[in-house]
Amino acid sequence: MGNRRLAYTTLRKGHQLYADARGNTCVIEPGPNSNRVYPLTGCNTVLTNNLFERQRVRAAEAMQRLGVDRYQIAHQWIRERGANFTVADGFELLHRTMLTRGRFTTQCSIIIDPGEAEIYLALKKDFQHIWKISLTERTLQPVNGKLQAPIRPIPAGGLTSTDFSITQ
Repeated sequence: MGNRRLAYTTLRKGHQLYADARGNTCVIEPGPNSNRVYPLTGCNTVLTNNLFERQRVRAAEAMQRLGVDRYQIAHQWIRERGANFTVADGFELLHRTMLTRGRFTTQCSIIIDPGEAEIYLALKKDFQHIWKISLTERTLQPVNGKLQAPIRPIPAGGLTSTDFSITQ
């Protein structure tokens, strides 16, 4: 990132997850004077909608907010599956823990496989329609068999939600 600095542009305070092909991950959040970088360990990483700095200050068990049980469920689910954790397990977990009420409901659920350079996603809580983006092949394709759409190249300008159109 060099000297680049993250900044909030809306009331939604966010952070970013970075991963490399070896599975190393970190969360970066804008701080008052500089970026805050939190290197993470373990073979699986869960990015929540809470600021990482706030999570470090108070354990998830002590938080009394809407949806905090989702993080406890996620950590337990991943811990139980360990090295056998699959993309299908990930989407089952994301489906179980999606936010369906409140101001900021789940809009997009993502699983990233940095080793394979693949991104899997479900839009608008629709776990019947899972998509795979191959960064190596630069393609978009449905992966769960319920979608009837051809493998498509990723446009030079990137993807938008309209690129995920389907016919059933």
